[in-house]
Amino acid sequence: MKSRRVLLQPVSAGDLIDRALRLYRAHLGSFLGLAAVPGLVAVIGGLLALLDRQDASLALLGYAMTYCAAPILNLLLIGGLTRAIADHVMNDAPLSFGRTLKIVLAHFGPLLGVSVMGWLFFPLTLLIIGALSLPLIMVGSALSLALAAGAKATWLSVVAVGAVAAIVLLLGGLLFMEAYGRAAMMPAAAVMEDQPVGSAVSRGLHLGAKTAPKVLAVFAFEYCLTYSIAMALGVPVGLYYASGQMNVTPEAAQTMAMGFNILVQFGSLLSAPVGLISFALLYFDNRVRKEGMDVEILANEIPFPAEIAATPL
Repeated sequence: MKSRRVLLQPVSAGDLIDRALRLYRAHLGSFLGLAAVPGLVAVIGGLLALLDRQDASLALLGYAMTYCAAPILNLLLIGGLTRAIADHVMNDAPLSFGRTLKIVLAHFGPLLGVSVMGWLFFPLTLLIIGALSLPLIMVGSALSLALAAGAKATWLSVVAVGAVAAIVLLLGGLLFMEAYGRAAMMPAAAVMEDQPVGSAVSRGLHLGAKTAPKVLAVFAFEYCLTYSIAMALGVPVGLYYASGQMNVTPEAAQTMAMGFNILVQFGSLLSAPVGLISFALLYFDNRVRKEGMDVEILANEIPFPAEIAATPL
């Protein structure tokens, strides 16, 4: 696992996730601690938003923690983890929670600026998605209103509405994945290349181009892993209640829904390190594919002819 080939080979999406899982398994405690930082911020923010819906300031603080602070912390950790993994694989440096935190603190200024810029990239992407999909949404809405007004529902109208919805979801999803891949490369470039904020943003936009398929694969794997863990823990509890012939009252249903939500949050905590590690490794994959980083590093290790001549036989 400590071979340089881990970082200096272009990999497929499956290999990327496989290598992330190997690193995760070898350093389970460290990665769980790292993932818990933005995870706990998001959970606390969600609880604050739900505690008192009448208190607008408390709800606003909760939403800010969930949708602003947690994503920014996640990008900060991607930057620090990229350097930590590089040092671990290339120089056998320890890979731990404390060392990753030290890297983040050592580059905190540029990392924070780049992470905020990367986070602002997501609302901009959503606005672009909305602008591009507006004509399609209008067509779908017109067809839906016509059907609701009593127009005869033909197979052609149903197919048209379904096609519009599928196109909007597909284009919007791909654009968001492309944006996330570029934003995730920004903090990695700031730490690995000692770039200032502006240059790191530019580097991230360049390195993260055309990575939507791999980003989608990582998100899909993380999503499936989260709900697999939640279902694995929730099914025995559900069977226990079913065997006891528990009456399904509104209160019982609400309790079960809250319990399953807690299991989903627990599954998300366990699966979050896979995404963190995968996006850190994706930086090296992009460097190798687009800029031949492996050739550059290996060439630096080849002695010059003058050095060879000066070496005593």
